[in-house]
Amino acid sequence: MALLRIEYTKTGLLRYLGHLDMVRLFERGLRRGKVPLLFSQGFNPHPKIAFAAPLSVGYSSEAELVEIEVEEGWDDQQLETVFQTCFPAEVAYRRHRLVAQSKSLMSLMRLSDYQLTWSVPEASCQSAVEAIEGLPGLVSLTAIKKSKGKKDKEIELKPMVHQLKLLEKGQTTVRKTVTAAAAVEVAVCELRLFATLDAGSESNLKPDLLMAAIASSIGLEGEAPLRVHRTALYGEGGKALFEME
Repeated sequence: MALLRIEYTKTGLLRYLGHLDMVRLFERGLRRGKVPLLFSQGFNPHPKIAFAAPLSVGYSSEAELVEIEVEEGWDDQQLETVFQTCFPAEVAYRRHRLVAQSKSLMSLMRLSDYQLTWSVPEASCQSAVEAIEGLPGLVSLTAIKKSKGKKDKEIELKPMVHQLKLLEKGQTTVRKTVTAAAAVEVAVCELRLFATLDAGSESNLKPDLLMAAIASSIGLEGEAPLRVHRTALYGEGGKALFEME
């Protein structure tokens, strides 16, 4: 048995593909590429494919990780060709390595880096900038986390935010938005941010929950669209997850 850790991208329209569909995409793509996958035992055997952390629908990424178990002796240098010929261009190969049998990627994961683009109404833009820059000085920042089948829970976000930095305040633009009454034009500014947040099985903070809490703190009502692009995954001590055993 050989364990391959693969880094790949998820971009374009495929950012709207859910996790279960991604699992099926990988299974079909690897089978089409004639990769000799190993299967689980039991009545319903399935390929041994494990992802680091499911990416929320609508998020894009340049640093997703998956591990697959294959038969010993397979020429793993064929992987790049398999991706080029059997996967959509939006799910692109970046690199891979052979690893020893290890803990699951999810259990090793601790942090994620993100690039965020937050479209804020022009009237609230300066308040949003001040809230972002003032976050390190806050004693507390909370949000209500909703879970299916469970009661809503108030959680403390501040310890899960390791960095939130404003990179650029874009020019004001006018966009059309549709309300229940009519289509209207709204002036917005785009704030480009960099964030490092808790991620993994022990503690996990999604960027949209963080930005919704910041919006609430400045009294921003209605939708403030957020685009999320994940750029890196880390384990304990800030070590690149791709390199960990």
